[in-house]
Amino acid sequence: MFIAYVVAVVATIVEIFVGIFALFSRLGSVATTIVSMVSSVFLIGFALTATILYTTLMGSFNEAVKQYNIRGSLGHNMFVVTWLAVAFSFAAGLFWLISSCCCSGRSNKIKYGDESGRKGKYERVDSPYGHRDGAAHFQTGPGYQAPHHGVPLNNVSNKPTGYEPYRTAN
Repeated sequence: MFIAYVVAVVATIVEIFVGIFALFSRLGSVATTIVSMVSSVFLIGFALTATILYTTLMGSFNEAVKQYNIRGSLGHNMFVVTWLAVAFSFAAGLFWLISSCCCSGRSNKIKYGDESGRKGKYERVDSPYGHRDGAAHFQTGPGYQAPHHGVPLNNVSNKPTGYEPYRTAN
């Protein structure tokens, strides 16, 4: 039981360090998934052994001291923490498994481009007002008041403004 616990703790520590490599590639995610499953298996083995062993010992103890009106009980907090650790370890393994299939390694397509030769860069979006250069063209002049709330507009010339909507090329 103790050996299973030590192996689970060491595998969890290794999982943390190997998980850093999972950020960069799918192979790193697969390696982290394997280490996480090893950690989960040993943690489940520890939790099952501890639960069965201590429950059996409690029953034996209660039978042995029954004639003296003594009753033993187990601390439930230990088992709650142990089985929560099993649940979180299983969830981590499931997360790494899903990330090895779906989430890792897609940054290369954005950085280096895909088969069509396009790179994932930002492209300027045309103005919603029909102007090709994206600049906003408003009626301006000294003393011109905006039709809404009487707020004067800034003088805007034909040069592009600081706000330009962008989209990513897909």
